[in-house]
Amino acid sequence: MKRILLCLLLGTICFGYTRMSTLTEEAGKINSAETARQERLQRRKEKLENDLEKLYKNYDSRAEITEKLRVDSEVRWYRDEYREILKKYDDVQNNLNEEISKKEKELALVNIGLGIQEEPVLED
Repeated sequence: MKRILLCLLLGTICFGYTRMSTLTEEAGKINSAETARQERLQRRKEKLENDLEKLYKNYDSRAEITEKLRVDSEVRWYRDEYREILKKYDDVQNNLNEEISKKEKELALVNIGLGIQEEPVLED
């Protein structure tokens, strides 16, 4: 009887140990996947911030260029060509505004994702 109980006890301990090691391995895989995801989000955030910085530079220089094109379209010999260039430039600036708003929204979503990951987990 003692041998049977000893065998059952050893079997239970071995099963518990293998189950615990399996759970530990799975938790390690999940943690590494989460870390990789967070790194990807961080890289995406940095890329979006760099893109936005470049777009804002272009956006800030548009006032000078627009004013120069307006003056040139009034003064120069090739008024019609300058007016067409000005129209195309206005279209480009509208597309730039749309691109900036799109990138800002995407950056906000990435920041929300990173913020959720950084919140501490409360255990009850």
